[in-house]
Amino acid sequence: MEQITSDTHPVASVEDHTSGVTRRQMFAYTVAAPVLTVAVGGDAQAQSLGSLLGTLGSNPLPLTPPDITDYYDVGDSINQPSQLTMPLVRVEALETDKVRLYLPRLDQGCGISTAVGIMLADALGLGIDQVEVPLEDANFNLGANQITGGSANVRAFAPAMTLIAQLFGLRMLTAAGQMMGVAPTSIKLLPRGVMMAPNGKKVTFGQASKRAALLKKSEIKSFPMPKAVGAKALTGTTRPSSRASMPKTSPWAPRSSPWTRCRPTGPNRP
Repeated sequence: MEQITSDTHPVASVEDHTSGVTRRQMFAYTVAAPVLTVAVGGDAQAQSLGSLLGTLGSNPLPLTPPDITDYYDVGDSINQPSQLTMPLVRVEALETDKVRLYLPRLDQGCGISTAVGIMLADALGLGIDQVEVPLEDANFNLGANQITGGSANVRAFAPAMTLIAQLFGLRMLTAAGQMMGVAPTSIKLLPRGVMMAPNGKKVTFGQASKRAALLKKSEIKSFPMPKAVGAKALTGTTRPSSRASMPKTSPWAPRSSPWTRCRPTGPNRP
C-alpha cells in the first residue's frame, strides 16, 4: 500500500481499498442514486400508483387526519360576518326601469358583478338586461362585507339575496301603493318590474323610483312580499352536481381522470 509520508509521520493513504468503499466512490454513488432509482424503480412505482388509483375508483380521498377546513374554512370566516351588514347593501330603481345594486366588492374580471346581477334578476323576476351592478364606494359601516376573496363572494350573496330583494321590493310596493291608492299588500308583481293593483292599474319600477327614493323608513311596513311572476328560487348547486352536468367526453368530467376524484371531502368540499 502506497503511503504519503513526511519526515515525522505518515499522512494518509491515497486509495485505501481495505475499507471496501472509498470516499470518492461514496460521493459518486450519492450523486447517481436518484438517477438509478428512477431508472430501476420507475416502472414498478408507476404500476403501484396505477393499482392504487384503480382501487380507489370513484371514492374520494379523505384527509388523514381530518382537517379543520372540512368544517370551517376561510370562506366561512368571511361570509358569516358579511351577513350582518347585507341589509346595508344599496339597491335602487332607475327611471329607465332598471335596478342598480351597488356591489361592495372589488371585481377585477372574476365575474362577481355578473353572478350577483343574475341572482338579483332571478329574485325579482327581472331580465338580466334590467340589472346594473356598479362597485360601491368604501364604507366603514359595511365592515367585513367588503372583503373580496375568490368564491366567498357568491357564497356570501347567495343566502342574502332573498333578504336584499325583499327590502327593495317592500320599498317599491309601498311607493306603488301610494301612487295607485291601494294597499301595498294587494299589489301583484309581474315580470320585468311591473306592479299591478287589483283594479288593473300598473306601475313600473321606473315610474315609482322617485317616490320610492323619498320614502322614510317609518312609512315602509313589513309584510310578506308576493313572489314576482317569473322569479326563480335561489338554490345552491354543489360541486358534484356541477361536475355531473359535464359531458362524458369533457376532459374535466369526473371519470376522465383519477386525479379529479382524489380531493379532500367534507361539508364545504362535497
